Amino acid sequence: MRLSFTLLGDFDPDFVTNHLGLTPTDVAVRREGRPGSHKIAKDIWTLSRIYPDYLGTDKRIEGFLDELIGISEKLDGLRKFREVEGVLSCVLWLDVEGPSPGIYLSEMAIAHLKELKVSFNVSLYFV
Repeated sequence: MRLSFTLLGDFDPDFVTNHLGLTPTDVAVRREGRPGSHKIAKDIWTLSRIYPDYLGTDKRIEGFLDELIGISEKLDGLRKFREVEGVLSCVLWLDVEGPSPGIYLSEMAIAHLKELKVSFNVSLYFV
């Protein structure tokens, strides 16, 4: 399972890193497509955590949000000066023959998502 917190918009990823005080696991800078490459429409800043399985998804989501909740005021400050959209993504790779996980968001997790002003996305991949 992978949990990712991604910011998309019009910003300098280094500025976001310094402002939030967090080191991203990935960044991409907006650019026009050239022959042989693809266009990146927005600047992207991502912080990800990878877990070996998907047991206890609710506790892992809560734990990841607990890491992020301390930056909610900094995010609000960033949004005053930059166009920024936030997304929390949960990606699960499922074995067709294995058990099916449940994805549960506690009231605390929902409150954290609201405070961070981010959407929640779930992607399922069957292997």
